[in-house]
This record gives sequence, structure tokens and C-alpha cells, in this order.
Amino acid sequence: MNESSRKIVVAAHDPDTGFNGPVPVGPTHHCRLSTLESEHKLVPPSLEMRPFHAADAEFFAALASDERVVRFIGFGQPWNQQDIDSCVEAAMQNQDPMHVGTSRWFVATMAKQPVGLIFSTRQESSIEIGYWVSPAHWGRGVGGEMLNRTMAMVPGLFGATTLSASVAPGNSVSATLLANRGFILKARTDELDQYLFDVRSQ
Repeated sequence: MNESSRKIVVAAHDPDTGFNGPVPVGPTHHCRLSTLESEHKLVPPSLEMRPFHAADAEFFAALASDERVVRFIGFGQPWNQQDIDSCVEAAMQNQDPMHVGTSRWFVATMAKQPVGLIFSTRQESSIEIGYWVSPAHWGRGVGGEMLNRTMAMVPGLFGATTLSASVAPGNSVSATLLANRGFILKARTDELDQYLFDVRSQ
């Protein structure tokens, strides 16, 4: 299928929880992601966030080609190198954050080692967010803490008042994770449940 015509909804899976993740970024497609993890497990205070750099492409590729991470993403198959390169190239374009389609990616690290990725993309009426967590760190509350950091950081970065997230139907843990943080279910299709969060409600 042609890359420009394909819209990949990303989801990763933890046997205890689960995940949804990003799609290639560009004029006709964007990164879409929401995640889930248990909120009952503590995250070491060393979790840090930093901008995604070209050197992080290898980490992204490792997750995108991991069948555990992409089990519920798009077609459920590991990404090919062309898709990976296209997505990274678009994400590295430092476009005006006010332009629809502009993305900002971030890397979550612990002890200076990458443990996950955060994706944020400007849509017409919201900033769509999501994240992937490395399988080695599933079940530790990393995803929940990444979501907390994202909610605190992204609105100011884009000057936005609404965040959105997409969840695969049946992904009840992810839905609960979002709902517990104030996201409200606004739309439902066969492929995705759409959640919105009004930053001004905080």
C-alpha cells in the first residue's frame, strides 16, 4: 500500500496492560498515539523527558519493528524501513507549531537510557498525543508517568487548550488511564475511540 495513502493507527501490547501508538507524519498522515499502563506501580523519580534527535531514530526503529509493540498498531505488522525513515524524517522537520500536521516527539529516559517515546501532533482543533513504552519497561508505571508529563508539557508547547488521544476499541485499560486524567470519550468508530481533554479544566 502506498505510504501516502496509508493511515497507521499505532498500538503496542503489554500482557498486563496494552498500548496504542503513532502513524507516519506528513501532509497526508500524522502520528497518532495513546497508551496504557497500570497506575498502581511506582515510577522511579529519575524519569526525564527530552526532545527527539536524529540519533534516536535507531530506538524508534527498534520499537517500530518489534512485533510486541506494533501488535495492535495499524495492520499489526512490524514497520518496514521505508515507513520508519519517512516517519522520522517528517518528525525532524522543525515546522511552526501553529501549522496543522506539525509534530513534536520526545524521548523518555531513565538513567540516561531511552525507555519510551512521546508523540504530539497539531490537528485542526486539538493536539493529538500518544506514546510507546519499551517492552523492557512495561508494567512499571512508565507509560502513566509519561502521559502525566505530556499533559503538563505539550499544551504550552503548542499554545493549545485541547488534547486528543485515540484508543483501539476494547482497550479498556488505556481508556481508564485517560479517563482518570480527565479525558472524555467524544466519538467512537469501528477502528478508534476518540478522547478529548480540556486543559482549562485542570
